[in-house]
Amino acid sequence: MKLWAGRFQKDIDQKTNDFNSSISFDCRMAREDIAGSLAHAAMLQKQGILSPEDGEKITGPGFRIAA
Repeated sequence: MKLWAGRFQKDIDQKTNDFNSSISFDCRMAREDIAGSLAHAAMLQKQGILSPEDGEKITGPGFRIAA
């Protein structure tokens, strides 16, 4: 999948294409990635590294919808 195809008139740099090449794989792992991020934020909050307010910003409704 070429994420930026059609947006620019010049050819896309190979480094950009390489970076975007994992998007189809990343989409399959999105739910697991989000679940891991939520668990990590909860741990940081429990350890006092992340304030309850910041924890809620990270794990709030917008983020939970994606999970």
